[in-house]
Amino acid sequence: MGSFRVRSETSGCLLSKRCNGCHWPVGEAADAVNQGHLSVDAARKVAQENGVRAADFDVIVANAGIPPGPQEALDWVNRA
Repeated sequence: MGSFRVRSETSGCLLSKRCNGCHWPVGEAADAVNQGHLSVDAARKVAQENGVRAADFDVIVANAGIPPGPQEALDWVNRA
């Protein structure tokens, strides 16, 4: 997932109720949930505003997040 920039004039709108025209990507909201920066309900609202159903957003949250740690990656390699 790529990063995004927020212009200074819109930086205060990410977590506000009204966004004034800027859009927060659904993937970024999913990452924010996994990292504890945004509640699931607030992130679901972002997803809904972007046309994503709650059930689909739950899948996005489950797939997003922090990559596996080194030990887990080694376990995967050793299974092959």
